[in-house]
Amino acid sequence: MDELLGNLWISPNVNKRTVNGTTYYEFQAGSTITSSAFPTTFNLSFIFTMSNLDLQRSHVIKIVVNKPDGSTANYSETISKEKIMGLDRTDSITYSGILEHVKITKKGIYTFTGYVDDINLSEYKMLFIEEP
Repeated sequence: MDELLGNLWISPNVNKRTVNGTTYYEFQAGSTITSSAFPTTFNLSFIFTMSNLDLQRSHVIKIVVNKPDGSTANYSETISKEKIMGLDRTDSITYSGILEHVKITKKGIYTFTGYVDDINLSEYKMLFIEEP
């Protein structure tokens, strides 16, 4: 099998829509989010594209949030073979979801690392800042 490849994007808001049978994802994948105070909690949407995924079995997607203070938070979900086969796909699949109640403990850079079956496929960094 070819090497497994992937890209991860994180955003405060991802909208999925289908027009004439084609699925589109609308999102603002900005690299900075402003908050009025810390600590705070965000629900963050994600889009994870994967190529060369074995479509004949289930897979575990995991997103690890590495925080500026050195702590981590893990979010994982098993995607069944049946669900994978139901996704829009060409030579890759796109999976979207929500990271609920992500605790942002202080301002700084947060790194979101995407794994499929414990293989590190992608990183996405975001800077959280406080309103002036």
